[in-house]
Amino acid sequence: MSSPLIVGGDYLDAPRQYPFLVSIQVVQPDNTLQPWCGGSLIAPNWVLSAAHCDHTDVLDYVVSIGKHEYAVDDNCTELIEPKAFIRHPLYGNGPGLNYDYWLIELVNPSSYPPIDLDGPGFTELQRAGTNLTVAGWGRTESGGDPPREALQVTVPVVGNAECQEAYVDEIITEYMLCAGFPGKGGKDACQGDSGGPLFSTDSSTGAHMLVGVVSWGYGCADPDYPGVYARVALVREWICTTTRGAVCASPASPPSPPPFPPPFPPHKVLKFDAQRQDPQRKDPQRKDPQRMDAKRHYYNKP
Repeated sequence: MSSPLIVGGDYLDAPRQYPFLVSIQVVQPDNTLQPWCGGSLIAPNWVLSAAHCDHTDVLDYVVSIGKHEYAVDDNCTELIEPKAFIRHPLYGNGPGLNYDYWLIELVNPSSYPPIDLDGPGFTELQRAGTNLTVAGWGRTESGGDPPREALQVTVPVVGNAECQEAYVDEIITEYMLCAGFPGKGGKDACQGDSGGPLFSTDSSTGAHMLVGVVSWGYGCADPDYPGVYARVALVREWICTTTRGAVCASPASPPSPPPFPPPFPPHKVLKFDAQRQDPQRKDPQRKDPQRMDAKRHYYNKP
């Protein structure tokens, strides 16, 4: 029987149903691990997540691949240390969370199969009405509890023009992709899902394609506001180049779009989990990363 989770989704059909699904975890003061954001394995030693999850100045991370239960890393789980963190160079220079992309290079390669990237450019998978899947360990309602196991939910793509009409105080750029049920709500990613995958599944082959990265939204599953994702296809060339061809066979030079206006007003809900236990900070004199000022876009504070 289906359960109303992720928000409005279901438990996975089986553990590791989506082997590319990643949990980015924070090392706690007692050396235990706390899930922080999601991500996608896009090459054996590369993970794609959301730039707003990056607080490497104050946090230590471990990447968990093959994880299923929220609080357990079992014998099938790979825990791999990061080697390098790379935000998109234009992140923070545009409106809101434009260019919300974060690459993590791993010290050792994963044995799990990575997911392919959508693109380049605009594809049929990004067309309004196309059903895509979100998966992760995010909360089951805005401000609610995390799930016991990984969850999934199917949401249709919402065109950028319609999405812009919903977010009248924001700028929905071409590097953003929206998905959800306008006027209905009830299904969405939520806090803790940030950085996780929005992807398609080929009905014939079962192959998966990464279309978006969980980024932001007003609340979770709100009927007036679809979820907003970072569109993967438009930065495919940047990913290819930055990963030195590990993701793509023929790396190319990324485009250089013009800068955008200043960031949006501080009232959106990011979908990383700022309501969980405070993680270990590298520098005790630094601000709590879960209570940074509006410039850092932390708007889902408890």
